[in-house]
Amino acid sequence: MHAISEKLVKYLRVQLNNPLLDIDTELKNIEGGFHTEIFGFSLSGTNGDLSKKLILRLFPERSTEAVLESTIQNALASIGYPTAKAIIVCTDITILGGPFFIMEYLKGQLLMFEPEKYSAQSLGKAHAELHSLSTTDLDKELSKQGVEAWHLDDRFDWIASRVEEMAWLNETFNWLLENKPKVTQKEVICHGDFHGLNVLTDNGSITGVLDWTSFLFANPTYDVARTVLIHKHTARHIPMLSSDIDWDLWVKRYLASYQECSKFELDDLDYFVVLHCVVSLIYGHGGIDFWRLPPIEKGLIDCILTRTGVQVQIP
Repeated sequence: MHAISEKLVKYLRVQLNNPLLDIDTELKNIEGGFHTEIFGFSLSGTNGDLSKKLILRLFPERSTEAVLESTIQNALASIGYPTAKAIIVCTDITILGGPFFIMEYLKGQLLMFEPEKYSAQSLGKAHAELHSLSTTDLDKELSKQGVEAWHLDDRFDWIASRVEEMAWLNETFNWLLENKPKVTQKEVICHGDFHGLNVLTDNGSITGVLDWTSFLFANPTYDVARTVLIHKHTARHIPMLSSDIDWDLWVKRYLASYQECSKFELDDLDYFVVLHCVVSLIYGHGGIDFWRLPPIEKGLIDCILTRTGVQVQIP
């Protein structure tokens, strides 16, 4: 950790032309990032946004997501949606071994650890608010940064490329193609992983939505389905969460809150849940161990079977 601190300070002193800048509170690893390393820290000898508590988000060497995430967060923060503003973005992998950005620290605790009724209703409301935002300004900001936003067809192309290496998913992917719903709703800003471990709350208000690596523009049901899958089929297997939570009831409350605050009908919800089951199985066999945990992997397979009649057989 000390080595990262030294390299970061050296870079910031040059970047900001401030030889007095130094580490005040040493970098501390924060658990929770599947794709990134996350550290909390603070600086001395500086002012403004950099004089407050900070978060360093360090991406893998070949990742292109630092610019994507920081642009999304800044665009949404500028219109008042609760995201952390990125202060410094660096794509030079020689500095820390991968692209990174420094963002403001957001006060609060993870929504998932709040009382069940409050967490479900708050998540539904915050999700509906996200889907109500205009896509135009964010799309323009991404274009300025040379970032091409993903759409639902891009997600299908990504799945197709992975299924070529995972033939055991062929039948399920064919089902997705054959049953692909007609587009009846406009695209919205989709977080892609909107759940209670990616949302912060403090004193009854949502203070931050975290981890935008799965963002795309798509049908709102696509985004809601991911939330349903995570809370209904996987949350019960996460040790840090209470075993007393009735996740079926939790999801019903979340959906009721979302629909109360949203103008969108959640057509084809089961279809998109299946799509996310496939995505999660690909993640698991692509190196994200969480999705390979036996009860979670079995839950994904059972979910696909129940909705499609297809029995996935993993070799």
